This record gives sequence, C-alpha cells and structure tokens, in this order.
Amino acid sequence: MCGIAGIIGSSNKEVLAKMLKAIKHRGPDDEGMFTVPDKLAMGMVRLSIIDLETGHQPLGNEDGSVQIVYNGEIYNYLELSNELRALGHIFKTNSDTEVIVHAYEEFGEDCVSKLNGMFSFALWDGRKLQLMLARDRLGIKPLYYAFHQNSLYFASEINAILSIPAFERRLNINSLYNYLSGMVAIGEETAFRDVFRFPPGHIAWIKDGKLHKKRYWSLKFLPKNNKGEDELCEEFRELFNDSVRIQLRSDVPVGVFLSGGIDSAAIAERAIRHLGKLKTFSLGFSVKDEGEVTNELEYAKKTANYLGTDHYEFILEGDLVRKHLRNTIVSFGDLYSGPTPQYFIAELASKYVKVALSGCGGDELFGNYERPYRFEQSMGKKALFLLDHLGSNGIKGKILKRYFTNIPGKLGQIARRAIFPGEVYSNRAEAIFKKRHRESVLNKDIIEQLDVEKLCETIYQNILSQMDSLPIADKIMAVDLKTQLVDEYLAYTDRFTMAHSLEARVPFLDHRLVEWAATIPVEKRYHPGNPKYLLKRALRQNLPEEIFCRPKMGFSLPYGKWLEDPLSSLLDEYFSPDFLENQGIFNLHGVHSLIREFKGGTRGAVTYQLWSLVVFQLWYNIYFKNL
Repeated sequence: MCGIAGIIGSSNKEVLAKMLKAIKHRGPDDEGMFTVPDKLAMGMVRLSIIDLETGHQPLGNEDGSVQIVYNGEIYNYLELSNELRALGHIFKTNSDTEVIVHAYEEFGEDCVSKLNGMFSFALWDGRKLQLMLARDRLGIKPLYYAFHQNSLYFASEINAILSIPAFERRLNINSLYNYLSGMVAIGEETAFRDVFRFPPGHIAWIKDGKLHKKRYWSLKFLPKNNKGEDELCEEFRELFNDSVRIQLRSDVPVGVFLSGGIDSAAIAERAIRHLGKLKTFSLGFSVKDEGEVTNELEYAKKTANYLGTDHYEFILEGDLVRKHLRNTIVSFGDLYSGPTPQYFIAELASKYVKVALSGCGGDELFGNYERPYRFEQSMGKKALFLLDHLGSNGIKGKILKRYFTNIPGKLGQIARRAIFPGEVYSNRAEAIFKKRHRESVLNKDIIEQLDVEKLCETIYQNILSQMDSLPIADKIMAVDLKTQLVDEYLAYTDRFTMAHSLEARVPFLDHRLVEWAATIPVEKRYHPGNPKYLLKRALRQNLPEEIFCRPKMGFSLPYGKWLEDPLSSLLDEYFSPDFLENQGIFNLHGVHSLIREFKGGTRGAVTYQLWSLVVFQLWYNIYFKNL
C-alpha cells in the first residue's frame, strides 16, 4: 500500500517532492523517485505491508527498462510469481510490486487481466519511452490526473495535484450541483475544474501529451447462472472463503471492521478460521447524540463474543466530530458530506493493526436495502414489465416513447419512467436536494453555467441506456457499482483509513465474486422482504442466528443533533449575508429559508440539506478562500 504521484512531460523533482509530501500519510515507511530527463518524474511513499525489507519502489525489471510506482495489493502475487518464474523471469524481491513488472514484460498491457487485487499504478516502458496508467476493475484504489502547463500530473489523492505550484484552483459548478443531489459528486469530474478521476477498469497510455484510455474490464450480467440454490450457496462459500484467504496475506497484523451486520460478520468468521485469532473494531455514538442515528454496537459485540475475537470499541461524540471535521474534509479532498465515522474507527484500528478488512460491497452485490423492491412498489409492476421487456432503444420502445410522452396523470408518469431510463434512478439523483431545491439555493448565474451532459441525471441515464436487455434489479446493481460504490463508499474507505496509515481491504469486491454475483438471477439473489436472501442462506451455518433475524439498519448519523449544538455557530459564520454575497454561489433567500425551517424544528431532508451546505462551506473555505 502506497501513495503515488508523477509528472509526464517534465522531470522536476522539486514539484514531485511537493506532491509526495501532500500524501505522506499514505506511506510513512519509505519513499522513492524515478526520473527520465525532461520526460518523466514519478515517485511513491510506502506503507510496508508485504516484503518489508526489499519492497522498495520505484522498482524495475532485470535491465531497468521497465519501472513502476504502485499503490495497492495484488492478492494472487504468489501464484503469479511462480508462473512467471517458470517462464524464466528472475525476481530480486518477494514483493507483489515486482510481479506487475514481470507480468508486463510477459503479457504487455494485458497484464492487468492477470491481477487479482486493488491497485493503481504508473509503469514506464523505457523502450517505448511511454507511460502506462492503470486502475483496478472496481476502483478500490484511487487515481487522479490533471493537465497543467504542457504536462500531465497524476496522483493517489487530489491534494497532491493541488500542491503543484501555480496550479489554478477553480470550482467545478457541475460537480457542486451533483454533490447537492447526493452528498458526493459522481463520475470522472471532481469538484476542481481540470482535475479528473481516472476511471476504474481502464488503462491508459500517455502519447504526444494526450491520455489515450482503454477499458480492459466490464461487468457481464449474462448469461445467467441457473443452478439450484444449494449449489449456488456452495459456489459462494468457495469463492468468498478464497477471497478472504488471499486478502489475509500480509507481513503485518490484520484486523476486521465489525459493523454488527452480516457482511462484516461473515468476513470476521472466515478470517478467524484462517488466522486462529483476530482483532475486530466497532464504532458507536454517545447517548446524548442519538436521535435519528443508527447504533449497532450491541450487535457487533454479540458477534465478536460469538466468534471469540479480541474486540475494541470507539464511542463517537459530536464535539469530536467538530474537532476533526476539517481533517475529514481535507482527507477526502473532493466534495463529500456523507458519513465520516470510518475516519475515527480507522484511527482506533491503526493503533493495533496495519491492515483491516471491510464489508464494503456486500450490499451492492446481494441486496442493497431492497432498493429494487421499493422501486417496484413506487412504479408498479406494469411499468416494470415495460422497462424490463421493451426497453428504450428498440423499435417498440421508440413507439411507446412517442405514444406515452404526452399522457397526463399517474399513468403517464409510470409509463415515462418505464420508457426513459434516466428517470429510473431519479430517486438517487434527488437523494438530498430535489432539482427545484438545488435551484432555489444556488444563484441564477451558477445554474446558467451548468452543462447538462455532465450532471448526475445524465450520468445515470448513460449507464442505464446501455442495459436495455437487463431486468431493473441488475440495472440498479450496475449503477450502484459504477457510481455510489466507487465514488463514495470506496473513496471514503480508502481516504479515511489511509489518513491514519491503515490499509483497508474489501473481500466482497474480489472480481471473481463480483462477476459470479452478477450472473445470479435476481429472484435467487434476494427476495422481497428478505434482502440478501442467497447470502444469508449461504452463511447461516457459520454465524449466530440473531444477526439474520434483525431488520436491516441503514447507516445514519445524528447530523441534526450536531447542527443544534457543537456545530451551530457554523450556520451564522458561513451563511451571513456578507459571506454569501462575497462568495457569489448561493441564493441568500433560499439558504436562509432552509435555515429557518431547521431552527423551527423541521428535520428529515432539511437536516441533510443543511449539513451538505455546511460541509461545502467548510470545504470551500479550506481550498478557496485564502487564494
């Protein structure tokens, strides 16, 4: 696990050193650089996990013509190293990094298809005089890039790019608009204009000053696996067990984040069977902060006792949230106002282990809070029939689209949702601020600058329009994996753990398991009223019955309580008429109307909307006010 950074088109070591300093928390154990005069400077900061003694980077092949800086873990590195040695490759280390180098020598750019792991890397081919960038299939490890003064810059975190001298910070209005819709901006654009996320499942070559991207992996939902449930459960257990087994490979201590739910409990159960002993970590909230909050400490403790783990707990209070709010904002870098407890539980875990396994991804693969069934209830089965069987791009879909466009009332609404794929996910696009509310809190000139092709509604529509032949549940799974999972859950898992020099691993997102889950028919993967049906059936024999019987608890935080007390002064500080007028982003009347509602006792959506605005103002103050 590391942080990487680099420049193509320059060999300026001073600039590279600034970039690496900005991400030193990702790798406090070691540091290195590689340069090619006037062409390249790339480097890394290392968190030593595997091959502690000889795993230094940058690392090259036998003659030094191939060099790599790499962030992540290749879990099947032992198997790949044996295969490559048999083909004649000579290894000088026992690191997973060197496996990538020799795999590239043997297989070229197709080497990424051989890798089972989480990774982002930059590989220099001295023979071609070209640089290759790559990111893992699901985007577990981050990679950002920007063009500046005829050079391309890349890094594991946005803050490294922002450290470049004379780099102009400009707010991306489209990302702000998307952030207000759901507490995080999705897609390849970030909140900073000209800074981009490198897409998951892609490689790229930098040629002639341009980035030439190429997709090497995409998730296939067909053909479906129509085996019986018993056989499917056995297949899952084999895949899941192997995923946990190889993700426990480490030369440093490994623990598990234990939330109290099924996913993390399943990981802990497998981990303790492989390791014999295990440390687990859970987080809860003080009683005074509870209200709308979810608190699963009781269930986590019961699971830990059942499994016999060495269990640690952390109680989060509102005062601590305020104290560290700036740290969490800077750690994430991009706009984000969702849950931050991962930051605090990571700090606890980092005192005892260097690696922690997380249950992230289980919801997206096996149930995700019954979203398909709630969607069915809101739309009606007739509309879903149209959506699943007619689609929007075929001849029948085009005829229906023309026919239903002008039908008034609920029938027209249902039909349009079935025909127009962009409306299928309108609930996600309006999770926090509905469109009219976004437009009420933003200044008119800001709204006029928006590019509709870059807004979240269009991003969802573009994903969905490629999947006309799939049932709605598979469409929802695909959208979740390509947006919320990668841009929010995996992003904060990486940033908040690495802020404390802790590596997080996600066994549910082993690509073999993801590919398998995508082919399971919807009716076998989960049942109405029984989310994660197949997962529960497969795991029931190894976990306490009570964790299967309790209702699914969505993760919520006491934002309202925090805004009432420890953070209440921020409302006056960042939303005064003078501040808003000088800033020029928000509509005074719209924002103050929202604040009046909150102070008048209105909660629910108003709380999340106000929290998102407060976090934006803090973020803006950190990154823009003093420029």
